[in-house]
This record gives sequence, C-alpha cells and structure tokens, in this order.
Amino acid sequence: MLTELSHLKLHDVVSALEYDSGQAIHFTGGQIAVSCSGELVINSAFGYDGTGEAVTSDSVFSIYCATKPLLALLLGMLDERGILSIDISIGSVVPGLRARVAGLKLTDILSQSACLVRPLGIEGILGYAILKNSIVGEIEAGFGYNRPNYTGYSEFAGWYLLQQVVETVCRRPVSSLINEEIIGPLGLQDEIFVDTIHMAPTSSSRIRTNISLGQKSPKAMLIESTQIFRKYAGEGIGGFASARGLCRLYAALGDLALGRESALAITPQSFRKLIASRERAFDILLQRDCSFGLGFMTDLQSHNFGLAISPSAFGHVGLMGMTVAFSDPSRDLSVAWHTNGLVPNDASVGPRRIDLMDRLYEALE
Repeated sequence: MLTELSHLKLHDVVSALEYDSGQAIHFTGGQIAVSCSGELVINSAFGYDGTGEAVTSDSVFSIYCATKPLLALLLGMLDERGILSIDISIGSVVPGLRARVAGLKLTDILSQSACLVRPLGIEGILGYAILKNSIVGEIEAGFGYNRPNYTGYSEFAGWYLLQQVVETVCRRPVSSLINEEIIGPLGLQDEIFVDTIHMAPTSSSRIRTNISLGQKSPKAMLIESTQIFRKYAGEGIGGFASARGLCRLYAALGDLALGRESALAITPQSFRKLIASRERAFDILLQRDCSFGLGFMTDLQSHNFGLAISPSAFGHVGLMGMTVAFSDPSRDLSVAWHTNGLVPNDASVGPRRIDLMDRLYEALE
C-alpha cells in the first residue's frame, strides 16, 4: 500500500510531464502508468499528438522496439515446449541467408551479440514493404560480430529474422501466436496490438501519432497511420499499445519473475532465462556499455534507468526512448510511459530518463 505522501509525489511526477508537454521541447503529449503490488496507482495522459489530437489514457501509440519482449517471450514458450529451440542456427530454418548470418543462433540475435544493426527501424520497415522476403538476403552481421565485449543493438533486422524462423516452423503469423499465447491470456486485447493491419476501426481510431521535433517546424510522423507502416511494422517487429497495457504486461511478467501464479503458459524457470542479465558490453549502435538478457534489456542502470532501480529489474524502450516499460520485481513495481517526441541524436534522452526514474523512486520511498 502506498502512503498518501507517495500518491501526492507520484501525481507531482505526472504534473511535471504535463508541464513539459506544454513546452513542446522534447514532446507534446503522452501517458504514464504505474502499478505497485498489483494495484494500478497511476494511469494518466497529457498533451496532444503530432496532429493536435488530445491524448487520453485510452490512446495507443506506435511503440517500436518496446514490442520485442513479446516475441522473445513467445520464443521462450516455444522453446520450453520443444517446438522451436532457441539454440538452433537460423540457416537451418530460413533459406537464402548470407553465410555469417546463416550460422547465427537465435540466442545470438536475442542477446544482441549477432550485431545485425542494418537495416534500421523505419529503413527496414520500408525495405520490407518494397523488397518483401528478398530483404532476407540483404541482412549481414556487422562490426562487433564474433568480437568479445561487443554487442550491436538490432532495431529491425534481427527481429525480422526471428519472425521468419517462427513462421516457418509454426506455419502461422507471429502476431496470431502472440495474441493467442500472451495478449489473450493476460486480457490485453484492447491495450496491446501486434496484428496492426487487422485492428478494428474502434481500435485504430485510438491511434495517436508521434511527432518529430528535430527540425525547424515540428512534423507529425504520419507514416504511423498508413497501411504500409501498420502492415510491415507489425508481426512482432512493432506494435501499438497504451502505457496502461504495457504496465499491466510488466506486472504479469514481474509475477513470473517472482514465481507467482501466472496466466501465461511458461514456467518461472524458463522466463528467468530470458531476463538473466549478461555481462556488460560496448554496444556499437547505442554507443554505451550496457547489458541484455534474451529479448529484454537488463541491468537497467546501464540503460539510463537511474541508480535507484534494482539489479533484478528488466524491460525495454522504443524509438529513442519515447516508450519505456519495465518491471522491478524486488519492489513489486511495474512502470510504463510514452512521451511522443522524437528528437534525433538528442543527448538529453538518457539524463531525462534518469531524472524521471529518480523522481518515481523517490515518490515510492
């Protein structure tokens, strides 16, 4: 149970986000949700999206790489059942790969050690739309591959290959499997969308557009509302979600990490393998020393989550840190927020995340 003072301090955090969105320097709107001991104590929205639409707690945003843990979790489930081993080489399932890529194991991609940096996010989505499956033959392991103490964060390429592996083995779309195995059992059908091309009109009408602020005149990221984006950014590579939905997801994953009863068909032991933190390494894309599990960011202090967060915490961010979601099992805490402004090469992203984390943890003391 949170104290009255903690509630007041948490609302001060929301007020600060509302103020910042009004300044429109780093973002113009967003959401934040906080769950403590299974209770959703904050579920707030603020500001407006890239087109001037008001953001509500029911709005959904494109969350980019923050969708990846869903595919990692699915792979953990398939591995536990013996349907698909995460230790197999990609080339044993997917044809047409370059030699170095064919020999990679699924765990190499999940841990970022494969260094499949290109193509990047939007670049890969558009390339996928134009080249269809011929993009498979264009993916190559980059600098850092097979070199100790290096990782290479994969925005698109690695997760596209993981999608191909799952769909080849299971003969079903990744999105339908994620819906059946994860989103459905957790009751998040109205909060998280990975089958983005088949969103019902009532759901797609909730989409709010992110905004690019790294230029003289702010521009709405209108590509996010197009059919091309929704078709080729889905399937486990991208998705749409509310902060509330992500917070509820991580609350459920926190229960798994603690060994509690879960609606998900994976044992705590298998799940803990996904969130086991590996040694820090220098990431050639993120340009910092950091740590990954299998499909999750771990050792979150190394990902600019501040010093107050516990070593056991795990989570993920999406597109320059616009989406942030994590669970801190030692605190029985789950948090998700989305701030909708993209400011390319903005050095303040890390410090701003740390500042928000420090304020959140101070409120919870």
